[in-house]
Amino acid sequence: MQASEKQTLLERLKESHLLFEEFNLSGRIIIIHETTGHTSRRIGEMVVAIEGDPDLSEGIKDSLFTLYIPCMACSEGDLPKSYDEFLWLKSEDIEQWVKKARKMNPKIFSLLEQERRLTVYLDRQEQAKKKSRNTRTKRPKPLKSKKSS
Repeated sequence: MQASEKQTLLERLKESHLLFEEFNLSGRIIIIHETTGHTSRRIGEMVVAIEGDPDLSEGIKDSLFTLYIPCMACSEGDLPKSYDEFLWLKSEDIEQWVKKARKMNPKIFSLLEQERRLTVYLDRQEQAKKKSRNTRTKRPKPLKSKKSS
């Protein structure tokens, strides 16, 4: 992030009377701020992208829902360009970012955790329904009676 972009962003945050915190994350300048309308839009876009990625395991999706989305949704600055880049950050950097983001916006974390649990539950219910449809046993055909001669 260039100095002029950073200054414009900081001015916008101040004009909006938003709480924010700037910190250095291994050379990246990150600015975390209170939630805005843009936060909700960003969350929606990230949820759709993550849920729609067939290459992600459920475990990775869980991590992205509980770490990546809440951090990225309310942050500006030198952000990772993708969730893969985010996951390659050092663990202590992710922990530091999560701690600061959770302090600034605790509701985002709890809402996304609840949404993820609900999504997983509904997916499992749907899979169980499909499985039961596929494994239903067919009724046996009635036996033909033998005619006595």
